[in-house]
Amino acid sequence: MIPGRKEKKKTAEDYRIRHFTVTEWIAHTACFAALDLIFSFLFYRSWIAALAGAALFPVFVRERKQSLLRERRRLMRAEFLTGAQLTVTALQAGYAAENAFAEALKELRKMYTGEEFIIEEFSRLTAGVRLNLPLEKLLADMANRSGVDDIERFSEVFAISRRSGGDLTAVMFNTIQVIQQKEETRREIETMLAGKEMEQTMMSVIPLCILAYVGMASPSFLAPMYHSPAGILLMSAALAVYAAGWIWGRRIIRIDL
Repeated sequence: MIPGRKEKKKTAEDYRIRHFTVTEWIAHTACFAALDLIFSFLFYRSWIAALAGAALFPVFVRERKQSLLRERRRLMRAEFLTGAQLTVTALQAGYAAENAFAEALKELRKMYTGEEFIIEEFSRLTAGVRLNLPLEKLLADMANRSGVDDIERFSEVFAISRRSGGDLTAVMFNTIQVIQQKEETRREIETMLAGKEMEQTMMSVIPLCILAYVGMASPSFLAPMYHSPAGILLMSAALAVYAAGWIWGRRIIRIDL
């Protein structure tokens, strides 16, 4: 910390919940409005359909929040693994557990900008230790708020090892090795799925492009689909099939480890 600079006190954040900022609300609202207009034009050519589609905005917001939460958990896992490795290194160097986290924080400040999850939480840990709060409870609180299974396991193993009086350094080292192996496996799977995700995205866009092309090149060809009850039902069925295929595809390539 820079001498003479006061750190702002922050309440403990629950990382299992994602709140949008005003800017994010505006951006996501604009994105949804654009998608709503595109689908309404392609499948119905009707403003009424666009207004009806606005009812799906809460679903869109929920999905975006879930996607952002998954991305944040991915970053948190990587940051925590780095912090835990530095902590174990300090333990191996002979530091007590409470001091090991403080030493790890010093190294983390050199690696990150200071706004990351790991900096904030390790700062909270060291501040709690200075107030004589039990380290096990501080770790458990961080783990509960993180919603990341690797952090929860680390906290549980740490607490059990402290209570049992075992070799804390060896136990933590083995725990970190397991977490690291799992993280490497997760990254390999994500790399393999990245190409499939791109393919699924392209396959989802192509039908829309074809529909738009036919609509512009031969408007009369699709006119009956927009101006008759049977055509509207057929386009609704096509949209339902398209949506089901997109959802199914996303679930296939989405693997949470």
